[in-house]
Amino acid sequence: MKLAYVGHDRVLRVHETQMPDAEDLVLSVPGLRCTWPAWSPDGEAVAFSGYSSEEALGVYVTGYESPGPGLIYSNEVGTGEIASATPHYCSWSPDGARLAFVAQTGRGLTLFVWDKGDTGDPRIAQDGGPMYFAWSPDSDEIYTHSFLDHYLVDATEEGTPQQFPGRGTQYMSPAWGRESDGIAFFLDGEHGKQRLLVINLRDSSARMLTEFYGIAAVAWRPGYAQLGMVKETIRNTGFYSGLWLVDYETREEVQLSDDPALAFYWSPDGSKVAYVTRSDGAEGSLCFGVVEVESGDKVYLADFVPSQEQLIHFMFFDQYAQSHPVWSADSNSMLVCGQLGYQLIRSELPPSESNRVILLDAAGGEAPRDIAGGFVGCWSPI
Repeated sequence: MKLAYVGHDRVLRVHETQMPDAEDLVLSVPGLRCTWPAWSPDGEAVAFSGYSSEEALGVYVTGYESPGPGLIYSNEVGTGEIASATPHYCSWSPDGARLAFVAQTGRGLTLFVWDKGDTGDPRIAQDGGPMYFAWSPDSDEIYTHSFLDHYLVDATEEGTPQQFPGRGTQYMSPAWGRESDGIAFFLDGEHGKQRLLVINLRDSSARMLTEFYGIAAVAWRPGYAQLGMVKETIRNTGFYSGLWLVDYETREEVQLSDDPALAFYWSPDGSKVAYVTRSDGAEGSLCFGVVEVESGDKVYLADFVPSQEQLIHFMFFDQYAQSHPVWSADSNSMLVCGQLGYQLIRSELPPSESNRVILLDAAGGEAPRDIAGGFVGCWSPI
């Protein structure tokens, strides 16, 4: 298994976890300052944002075994990052044949689609922001939540996105599971409530699973017709009030944890779910709680303070979980960037040079492994 990370020197590197003593492979070129790597599903390419020596900002793709096409998109003159410490957002299609990314343009935020190996400019798919999206399982379509509205985008060619009825004001990213699962998203309901719906484009069916007050986020459980959901944020904290499992067929909701949750991530095999919560009795540090779904057994992993980029990952986890895995492919390890340790009082995040790339044993039996100095990274999906 391997992971991509960016060190303090802004160089993009790959670490092979099964060869811990080997020198990490450098994927970027001198003079390019990198951030936010994203692996293709086959583990053969990495997309990332980069600043050239002329301070020009662009999206790059490089091969793992051999050099890739390099720069695939240059930001328009006078445009910058889509958010603080976030130049772009990149997400590969499930088949690895296309890369979708969001960049700032003169029109605001724009969703682009690039065909792997294409030497032409990426296609403009949709303008509008905030922009959140999910790939279809067959890699031909993208479902977007743009500002308050929902659209279906054809990823294979330029065209006008198809708008769907209903508005969503209290969530961020939709979730598209297996072909049989459909698209899960939230719509504003009556009397200020929010509704969790699933639509399936194959049979044009729509199903409401639950409704409640407050904001929420959702993600399909891999291999199951079930969804993980966090909802009802605790006032002025940014934490949700707990973590639930929602069954698509029965609509039954089972609470997996009542700990405050900042984010959650399914293991690739669907047997476990990890959520980010406060360290015991502390305000300044975080930890992962890991729940074995069938047994309900729970363990807490090491305390840490996240890097700025890691905190962004947590805050927008329903989007980043689709593109930047924190779980290893074998569902045994987790990746976090920041500084280990318990911190009672909330303070500023660690300075960049003190952040580390750290592996955590999901079972909690082994001590954390310090891989290298770095502030952002993700696992290869294979």
